[in-house]
Amino acid sequence: MQMQVVVDESIAGPAPVAPGAILVATGLTDIPRLLPRVVAEAQSARAHVALLHSILPVDAGSSHAAPSAAWFKLFRDARIVLLGAARHLESHGVACSTCVREGNASEVIREELERIHASKLIIARSARVEKTGITQEDQDLTTGVNVPVIAVEV
Repeated sequence: MQMQVVVDESIAGPAPVAPGAILVATGLTDIPRLLPRVVAEAQSARAHVALLHSILPVDAGSSHAAPSAAWFKLFRDARIVLLGAARHLESHGVACSTCVREGNASEVIREELERIHASKLIIARSARVEKTGITQEDQDLTTGVNVPVIAVEV
């Protein structure tokens, strides 16, 4: 039995289902480099932005594992970082919500795209990667995604 923990917060309230929303899947350290592109995309489309971070399950191999204090700290810290990014986006007139979910990143991304009816996905891509295509990691994260994907070099 896998514990499902979802924290969905917004500065202004719960995340709306906003057709045309932009989902930003982040590993947190990439946020400063993602935000300028996110602001530009959201302002041009007048779209709501949903910031998403996934945390690996407590112990995918055990049905009896309980979250540790360290796991809860990761969860809390992710929420704090996302809320700071949301405040930045809202200071630029962009409506924003945040979501921290437990699970495999690619599955969480697909589920959240469907849940909010997003029309676009923004992810980070390492600047050290060859510039002629999508990386295997990007491909893994976006497998089964049926919306345009913007991979921002970080």
